[in-house]
Amino acid sequence: MQRRNLFCIGFIIYHPEPSLVSRIEMCLKEGYKCYVFDNTPDQSVIRNKFKNSENFYYCTPGKNLGLGVGMSMINSMAYYDGFQNLLFFDQDTGFSIETLNFVEKFIKSSHYDPSKYSSVVFNSKNSETKQKFVIREVFLSISSGSLFLLKNLKKIGFHNESFFVDCVDYEFCLNSYNHHFKTLECSNTEGFDHVTEQADKPYSFFGKTLMLRVYPIKRVTGTILAYLKLIITTIKTFNFKYFYLLSRSAIIYIMFQILARILTIFKK
Repeated sequence: MQRRNLFCIGFIIYHPEPSLVSRIEMCLKEGYKCYVFDNTPDQSVIRNKFKNSENFYYCTPGKNLGLGVGMSMINSMAYYDGFQNLLFFDQDTGFSIETLNFVEKFIKSSHYDPSKYSSVVFNSKNSETKQKFVIREVFLSISSGSLFLLKNLKKIGFHNESFFVDCVDYEFCLNSYNHHFKTLECSNTEGFDHVTEQADKPYSFFGKTLMLRVYPIKRVTGTILAYLKLIITTIKTFNFKYFYLLSRSAIIYIMFQILARILTIFKK
Protein backbone atom coordinates (compact mmCIF):
# COMPACT_ATOMS: atom_id res chain seq x y z
CA MET A 1 0.00 0.00 0.00
CA GLN A 2 1.18 3.51 -0.78
CA ARG A 3 2.42 5.38 2.27
CA ARG A 4 0.04 7.99 3.69
CA ASN A 5 1.86 11.25 4.31
CA LEU A 6 -0.55 13.59 6.10
CA PHE A 7 0.82 12.27 9.38
CA CYS A 8 2.83 9.44 10.85
CA ILE A 9 2.09 7.67 14.14
CA GLY A 10 4.29 7.44 17.23
CA PHE A 11 4.40 5.20 20.30
CA ILE A 12 6.62 5.00 23.37
CA ILE A 13 6.46 1.53 24.86
CA TYR A 14 7.19 0.14 28.30
CA HIS A 15 6.12 -3.47 28.93
CA PRO A 16 3.35 -3.15 26.30
CA GLU A 17 0.20 -5.26 26.36
CA PRO A 18 -0.60 -7.59 23.41
CA SER A 19 -3.40 -5.24 22.30
CA LEU A 20 -0.78 -2.80 21.02
CA VAL A 21 0.37 -5.32 18.42
CA SER A 22 -3.00 -5.29 16.66
CA ARG A 23 -3.12 -1.49 16.66
CA ILE A 24 0.33 -1.20 15.09
CA GLU A 25 -0.64 -3.85 12.54
CA MET A 26 -3.69 -1.78 11.64
CA CYS A 27 -1.64 1.40 11.21
CA LEU A 28 0.92 -0.29 8.97
CA LYS A 29 -1.80 -1.97 6.92
CA GLU A 30 -3.42 1.41 6.35
CA GLY A 31 -0.14 2.80 5.03
CA TYR A 32 0.99 4.90 8.01
CA LYS A 33 4.62 5.01 9.05
CA CYS A 34 5.04 4.13 12.72
CA TYR A 35 7.82 5.31 15.01
CA VAL A 36 8.34 3.24 18.15
CA PHE A 37 10.67 4.21 21.00
CA ASP A 38 11.19 1.19 23.24
CA ASN A 39 12.03 1.70 26.93
CA THR A 40 11.95 -2.06 27.61
CA PRO A 41 14.01 -3.63 24.78
CA ASP A 42 14.43 -6.93 26.64
CA GLN A 43 10.71 -7.50 26.06
CA SER A 44 11.09 -7.96 22.32
CA VAL A 45 7.56 -8.78 21.09
CA ILE A 46 7.04 -5.51 19.21
CA ARG A 47 10.57 -5.42 17.78
CA ASN A 48 10.49 -9.03 16.57
CA LYS A 49 6.97 -8.78 15.20
CA PHE A 50 7.55 -5.75 12.99
CA LYS A 51 11.31 -5.58 12.37
CA ASN A 52 10.89 -6.53 8.71
CA SER A 53 7.75 -4.46 8.15
CA GLU A 54 7.72 -1.59 5.70
CA ASN A 55 7.13 1.83 7.29
CA PHE A 56 8.12 0.60 10.76
CA TYR A 57 10.87 2.58 12.51
CA TYR A 58 12.13 1.14 15.80
CA CYS A 59 14.66 2.66 18.18
CA THR A 60 15.73 1.95 21.74
CA PRO A 61 18.27 3.45 24.13
CA GLY A 62 18.81 -0.03 25.59
CA LYS A 63 17.24 1.00 28.88
CA ASN A 64 14.37 3.08 30.24
CA LEU A 65 15.06 6.77 29.57
CA GLY A 66 11.43 7.82 30.07
CA LEU A 67 8.95 9.86 28.08
CA GLY A 68 10.78 13.16 27.65
CA VAL A 69 13.62 11.57 25.68
CA GLY A 70 11.22 9.29 23.81
CA MET A 71 8.87 12.09 22.76
CA SER A 72 11.76 14.26 21.59
CA MET A 73 13.24 11.34 19.66
CA ILE A 74 10.20 10.19 17.69
CA ASN A 75 9.04 13.72 16.86
CA SER A 76 12.48 14.88 15.73
CA MET A 77 12.98 11.74 13.63
CA ALA A 78 9.61 12.24 11.95
CA TYR A 79 10.42 15.91 11.31
CA TYR A 80 13.75 15.11 9.66
CA ASP A 81 12.08 12.35 7.64
CA GLY A 82 9.91 15.03 6.09
CA PHE A 83 6.62 14.62 7.97
CA GLN A 84 4.58 17.67 8.93
CA ASN A 85 2.58 15.93 11.67
CA LEU A 86 2.96 13.05 14.11
CA LEU A 87 -0.05 11.51 15.86
CA PHE A 88 0.99 10.13 19.24
CA PHE A 89 -0.78 7.46 21.29
CA ASP A 90 0.04 5.97 24.67
CA GLN A 91 0.42 2.20 24.44
CA ASP A 92 -2.82 1.74 26.41
CA THR A 93 -4.95 4.16 24.39
CA GLY A 94 -7.44 2.50 22.09
CA PHE A 95 -8.17 3.81 18.62
CA SER A 96 -9.51 2.51 15.31
CA ILE A 97 -9.38 3.12 11.57
CA GLU A 98 -12.25 5.56 12.13
CA THR A 99 -9.99 7.52 14.49
CA LEU A 100 -7.24 7.81 11.88
CA ASN A 101 -9.73 8.79 9.16
CA PHE A 102 -11.23 11.40 11.49
CA VAL A 103 -7.80 12.96 12.08
CA GLU A 104 -7.12 13.02 8.34
CA LYS A 105 -10.40 14.81 7.70
CA PHE A 106 -9.57 17.32 10.41
CA ILE A 107 -6.16 18.09 8.91
CA LYS A 108 -7.75 18.62 5.49
CA SER A 109 -10.42 20.91 6.96
CA SER A 110 -10.18 24.66 7.45
CA HIS A 111 -11.00 24.49 11.16
CA TYR A 112 -7.55 25.53 12.37
CA ASP A 113 -4.48 27.49 11.33
CA PRO A 114 -1.42 25.18 11.58
CA SER A 115 0.93 28.12 12.02
CA LYS A 116 -0.64 29.00 15.39
CA TYR A 117 -0.61 25.62 17.15
CA SER A 118 2.00 23.20 18.45
CA SER A 119 -0.51 20.37 18.88
CA VAL A 120 -4.11 19.30 18.47
CA VAL A 121 -5.26 16.83 21.11
CA PHE A 122 -8.03 14.44 20.06
CA ASN A 123 -10.40 12.73 22.51
CA SER A 124 -13.99 11.49 22.70
CA LYS A 125 -15.44 13.67 25.48
CA ASN A 126 -18.31 14.74 23.17
CA SER A 127 -18.60 11.54 21.16
CA GLU A 128 -22.42 11.67 21.03
CA THR A 129 -22.61 14.98 19.19
CA LYS A 130 -23.48 15.14 15.51
CA GLN A 131 -21.32 18.21 15.03
CA LYS A 132 -18.47 17.66 12.56
CA PHE A 133 -15.64 18.89 14.82
CA VAL A 134 -16.01 20.09 18.42
CA ILE A 135 -12.94 22.26 18.98
CA ARG A 136 -11.67 24.71 21.57
CA GLU A 137 -8.33 26.10 22.67
CA VAL A 138 -6.91 24.59 25.87
CA PHE A 139 -3.93 25.39 28.07
CA LEU A 140 -3.19 21.94 29.51
CA SER A 141 -3.53 18.71 27.57
CA ILE A 142 -2.19 15.17 27.69
CA SER A 143 0.11 13.74 25.05
CA SER A 144 -1.91 10.66 24.12
CA GLY A 145 -4.13 11.47 21.15
CA SER A 146 -2.09 14.55 20.28
CA LEU A 147 -1.28 15.51 16.72
CA PHE A 148 2.07 17.29 16.97
CA LEU A 149 2.78 19.94 14.34
CA LEU A 150 6.42 19.18 13.79
CA LYS A 151 7.55 22.43 12.18
CA ASN A 152 6.41 24.29 15.28
CA LEU A 153 7.92 21.68 17.61
CA LYS A 154 11.25 22.26 15.92
CA LYS A 155 10.94 25.97 16.78
CA ILE A 156 10.38 25.27 20.47
CA GLY A 157 13.06 22.58 20.71
CA PHE A 158 10.77 19.53 20.79
CA HIS A 159 10.08 17.97 24.23
CA ASN A 160 12.10 18.60 27.37
CA GLU A 161 14.28 15.53 27.89
CA SER A 162 14.90 16.32 31.57
CA PHE A 163 11.34 15.26 32.44
CA PHE A 164 11.23 11.49 32.88
CA VAL A 165 7.50 10.68 33.01
CA ASP A 166 5.49 13.05 35.16
CA CYS A 167 4.44 16.41 33.71
CA VAL A 168 6.13 15.82 30.33
CA ASP A 169 2.89 16.88 28.63
CA TYR A 170 2.33 19.91 30.87
CA GLU A 171 5.91 21.11 30.36
CA PHE A 172 5.28 20.89 26.62
CA CYS A 173 2.12 23.01 26.96
CA LEU A 174 3.96 25.61 29.03
CA ASN A 175 6.91 25.71 26.63
CA SER A 176 4.56 26.06 23.67
CA TYR A 177 2.74 28.95 25.30
CA ASN A 178 6.03 30.67 26.12
CA HIS A 179 6.93 30.38 22.41
CA HIS A 180 3.57 31.90 21.41
CA PHE A 181 1.97 28.66 20.18
CA LYS A 182 -1.45 27.41 21.22
CA THR A 183 -2.94 23.98 21.88
CA LEU A 184 -6.24 22.92 20.33
CA GLU A 185 -8.64 20.21 21.50
CA CYS A 186 -11.00 18.27 19.25
CA SER A 187 -13.32 16.40 21.58
CA ASN A 188 -15.63 14.31 19.40
CA THR A 189 -13.11 11.93 17.87
CA GLU A 190 -14.49 8.71 16.45
CA GLY A 191 -13.24 5.36 17.78
CA PHE A 192 -11.03 6.91 20.46
CA ASP A 193 -10.82 5.10 23.81
CA HIS A 194 -8.57 6.40 26.58
CA VAL A 195 -10.47 4.61 29.37
CA THR A 196 -10.80 0.84 28.85
CA GLU A 197 -7.13 -0.15 29.20
CA GLN A 198 -6.32 2.30 31.99
CA ALA A 199 -5.39 0.99 35.44
CA ASP A 200 -7.79 3.35 37.24
CA LYS A 201 -10.33 1.70 39.56
CA PRO A 202 -13.87 2.83 40.41
CA TYR A 203 -14.45 4.25 43.90
CA SER A 204 -17.77 5.34 45.36
CA PHE A 205 -17.70 8.80 46.94
CA PHE A 206 -20.92 10.43 48.21
CA GLY A 207 -22.98 8.59 45.62
CA LYS A 208 -20.62 9.34 42.76
CA THR A 209 -18.24 6.96 41.03
CA LEU A 210 -14.70 8.27 40.73
CA MET A 211 -12.01 6.60 38.60
CA LEU A 212 -8.85 6.81 40.69
CA ARG A 213 -5.42 5.21 40.85
CA VAL A 214 -3.18 4.90 43.90
CA TYR A 215 0.36 5.62 42.79
CA PRO A 216 3.40 4.53 44.85
CA ILE A 217 4.77 7.21 47.19
CA LYS A 218 7.95 7.42 45.09
CA ARG A 219 5.88 8.19 41.99
CA VAL A 220 3.77 10.76 43.85
CA THR A 221 6.91 12.46 45.15
CA GLY A 222 8.32 12.55 41.63
CA THR A 223 5.15 14.10 40.27
CA ILE A 224 5.09 16.79 42.97
CA LEU A 225 8.73 17.64 42.26
CA ALA A 226 7.97 17.86 38.54
CA TYR A 227 5.08 20.24 39.29
CA LEU A 228 7.37 22.36 41.47
CA LYS A 229 9.93 22.54 38.69
CA LEU A 230 7.26 23.81 36.29
CA ILE A 231 5.84 26.27 38.80
CA ILE A 232 9.31 27.72 39.36
CA THR A 233 9.61 28.12 35.58
CA THR A 234 6.34 30.05 35.46
CA ILE A 235 7.68 32.42 38.11
CA LYS A 236 10.95 32.92 36.25
CA THR A 237 9.07 33.67 33.01
CA PHE A 238 6.39 35.80 34.70
CA ASN A 239 3.76 33.44 33.30
CA PHE A 240 1.06 33.91 35.93
CA LYS A 241 -1.62 32.14 33.92
CA TYR A 242 0.31 28.89 34.01
CA PHE A 243 1.38 29.54 37.60
CA TYR A 244 -2.30 29.38 38.53
CA LEU A 245 -3.15 26.46 36.23
CA LEU A 246 -0.24 24.27 37.33
CA SER A 247 -0.61 25.12 41.02
CA ARG A 248 -4.29 24.23 40.83
CA SER A 249 -3.53 20.99 38.95
CA ALA A 250 -0.88 20.02 41.53
CA ILE A 251 -3.30 20.59 44.43
CA ILE A 252 -6.00 18.51 42.71
CA TYR A 253 -3.49 15.71 42.06
CA ILE A 254 -2.41 15.62 45.72
CA MET A 255 -6.03 15.72 46.94
CA PHE A 256 -7.04 12.82 44.72
CA GLN A 257 -4.06 10.74 45.79
CA ILE A 258 -5.04 11.30 49.44
CA LEU A 259 -8.68 10.52 48.66
CA ALA A 260 -7.77 7.35 46.76
CA ARG A 261 -5.78 6.07 49.73
CA ILE A 262 -8.60 6.82 52.16
CA LEU A 263 -11.21 5.12 49.95
CA THR A 264 -8.91 2.11 49.47
CA ILE A 265 -8.80 1.61 53.25
CA PHE A 266 -12.61 1.69 53.53
CA LYS A 267 -12.99 -0.56 50.47
CA LYS A 268 -11.05 -3.41 52.08
